[in-house]
Amino acid sequence: MSIRTTLIVLFSTLSAFAQVGHLDGGFVTNSSFSLYWETRLEPAMPALAQSLGMAKMWGTETFTRILMDRVHRTYFGYKMTVRVRGDGSTAVAWTPQFSLTPELARLTHIDDPEAWKQQVTGWEAPPGEKVVRFGDVIALDLMTNPDTGQKIVDYVTIQGPFRQSFSNLTPREFSYVAGVSRDFRVDDAELRIREPRLSVNGKVEDPSGRQDVSSPTVWLYASGKGRFVLSLTARAGFVKAGEVRGTSLSFKAGADTFTVSSAVRIAPGDAPFNLYVLHEPAWRPADTSSFAIGQ
Repeated sequence: MSIRTTLIVLFSTLSAFAQVGHLDGGFVTNSSFSLYWETRLEPAMPALAQSLGMAKMWGTETFTRILMDRVHRTYFGYKMTVRVRGDGSTAVAWTPQFSLTPELARLTHIDDPEAWKQQVTGWEAPPGEKVVRFGDVIALDLMTNPDTGQKIVDYVTIQGPFRQSFSNLTPREFSYVAGVSRDFRVDDAELRIREPRLSVNGKVEDPSGRQDVSSPTVWLYASGKGRFVLSLTARAGFVKAGEVRGTSLSFKAGADTFTVSSAVRIAPGDAPFNLYVLHEPAWRPADTSSFAIGQ
């Protein structure tokens, strides 16, 4: 089941994630249900160039997603209410119109909410509530670039509540990919890095931002060195520069040696793999991180 709404915005008016495919994701839970979401860029290429801040706020029945352009002080997103019905289904309603309340401004570290404006989208909220069953997927087209057809889409699903126990320590993961199914290819293999530790020429860098990334291409930024996009397969512009061995990867760029240690196995399979790297020396993150990672 897919329920779609469309917000049309020029990408040139907003900054966005320098990532491929998956942009964001997470979940919130209460005693009645869990709400999971994943934000995707469709199609995944070309990758977007700069970062767009994302956050969420959860009340008893209200879920707010906000995407922020701190450079232009604009934001967009949606507010969704969820009501559990007696037959086990849920009734949901959503709108793209919401204000920067003091609580939301505090959560998103916005000190001057009066200077911010909600991005004009022209989208009107659908009337009434929509009834969905647990496991159904709601697709919200948050914005569309009419020149390229690329969209930022939130996929949302409602499932049973997460109850932590000794046999169930971590919540379920949720991911949804639209489009026509096809056969698996070698270049679909993903790198996964969690709780990374980076060293440059033996000196350990402190990480910031995302701590768990998983994608066919993953990037890392090191202060003064630029951004490095990593892949298990050869791609246009990439060079074979390193290797992946279990929970470690290493590569060289010029006279520098980079090593990353992950809390999980980085590549699928129990073998060492070649690592292909695209170096973007002029790239800088929106903040002043000395080390950042993304996908």
